[in-house]
Amino acid sequence: MTVLQEIEHEILVGGADRQACEERARHFLRHNLLVQYETVRFKKEEGVAGNEAGFWERLKAAEAKNRQVLAGLLAELQAEGFADIESLQNMAQGYQSKLLHTAAHLLDGFFGIDVFFYNIEEDACQVSERLRAQIEANPAGFMLLRVAGGFSASSDPDRLATLRAAGTMVS
Repeated sequence: MTVLQEIEHEILVGGADRQACEERARHFLRHNLLVQYETVRFKKEEGVAGNEAGFWERLKAAEAKNRQVLAGLLAELQAEGFADIESLQNMAQGYQSKLLHTAAHLLDGFFGIDVFFYNIEEDACQVSERLRAQIEANPAGFMLLRVAGGFSASSDPDRLATLRAAGTMVS
């Protein structure tokens, strides 16, 4: 199998050391129902522990990247004529509803291929003040891992449409 595309994610995870954090992230990705990568590669040189220089800056930048994706989705919806809540009532199923669905996932913490930053500890696309305090209290117990999930042309890493078609899931 030749990997044609990789999607990168920054994953916040707690653990005793790098190996434990990577294993938790690998387990999460392996058992995720909606996103199934054929390959998972940790970019070890880009991982950073909570007690290392640059951790908080990387975390801030990762959360900002999710907000940037969200802003782009909302701008695209607005350009399609959905500028307020009332206009959503007339939205037909299709491209625009998929944009809205993806935006909602970023807000509710659902992991998908459009999510850059994911917080395994809270199943979220952002970090609560409570978890920030925990990281500050035990910075060596947390890591930001850069992960590249790969798939080939014959596969689709986002299984939402397949699960819906099969009646396995309703979101």
